[in-house]
Amino acid sequence: MTASAKSIRGSRQGVDYLIAEHKGYELDRNLIYGETSTEIMNSFRIQQSENYTCDKKFFTAYISPDPKDGQKLTDKELKEISHDFMKGIGVNPEKQAYLAIVHTEKNHKHVHLLINRIDEKNKAIKDNFIVLKAQNTVHKIAKERGLISARDIMYKNQENKIMQSKEIKKQIFESHSQVMKIKPQTFSKYMEYMKALGHEMKPTINRKGEIQGFTVNDKKSGQEFKMSEIKREMSANNLAKELKYDLDYKFNSVLDNSRKKQLETSKNKEKSQSLGISKN
Repeated sequence: MTASAKSIRGSRQGVDYLIAEHKGYELDRNLIYGETSTEIMNSFRIQQSENYTCDKKFFTAYISPDPKDGQKLTDKELKEISHDFMKGIGVNPEKQAYLAIVHTEKNHKHVHLLINRIDEKNKAIKDNFIVLKAQNTVHKIAKERGLISARDIMYKNQENKIMQSKEIKKQIFESHSQVMKIKPQTFSKYMEYMKALGHEMKPTINRKGEIQGFTVNDKKSGQEFKMSEIKREMSANNLAKELKYDLDYKFNSVLDNSRKKQLETSKNKEKSQSLGISKN
């Protein structure tokens, strides 16, 4: 489940979008009358007419359950979730006018809310950090109801990515150790052997044309790392010692070509920027 909210001016066209029959159906309403967008907006405007200072007199929000949860949630549950959500962003659903619409297009059930931001004292309800409030509120609702939270999915994906990266780094180092047992005499040979094992090496060149380090791209996963991230033994300095090869000056043909290409790309980019040229 995910959600967002913001303050808006509100318009008849916006209400037309919400109440379009092909998109879904009305879930709930409070303190408003009318069926057409004009009637609904007039109902809201009457309640807002005594506030002359606030420019954005509406909150608009959406609550989007995970598709698996959306198929199971009843209208009663969606109403309860909508009420809890409004309370979480600082709106009293018993006192504020609102319209709640369920959209069902694309087989993904979600709730749209249009809420009067002007309270019974004709003051605007604060919208500070409303996006964060919406996200925190919907995460809490999901946890309380045993529903899938977008935040939990994000954390899980991050954990999986970290674990995957650790495993790939381990595989790269194992390949490195395997190659070093062969005792390649030049870096081009080292690169060739590593590439054969599925790991492409690329030197990182500074503006002076000096190698600052290396990156390695794992072909299978597409992930790229600095060599020094994997193990200290794989840093540029340590590789230079192992290969008995001066990486700062004695470029072999493979490294020299990489260096020239990177320098040429960098120069072309700087030239384009100086001429005000950008590539889209």
